[in-house]
Amino acid sequence: MVSNIELGKGGVLKGVALNSAARPIANVPVVMQYAQAVVARSKTRKDGSFSVRGLPWGLHVVGVGSKSDRYQFWNTKTAPPSAKKTLRSTPTLL
Repeated sequence: MVSNIELGKGGVLKGVALNSAARPIANVPVVMQYAQAVVARSKTRKDGSFSVRGLPWGLHVVGVGSKSDRYQFWNTKTAPPSAKKTLRSTPTLL
């Protein structure tokens, strides 16, 4: 399954990592892949949030902790109504 995400101006992705109790998880690695290449890396902040700038639109694989999912990134003009503005992940931590 592919989830739709609307990127902010400048290709900004905003996201948050939450545990199974919906509490934020700090210091979790986040990796973005596009066309089978890593295009960005980040870590979650104390509040579980992360953001990355300059991402291209299109199909990406985003890894948060040890969990990876596929996302279609859209710009604000072409995003479908179902697109979320924030990527929410509940990673499995090793």
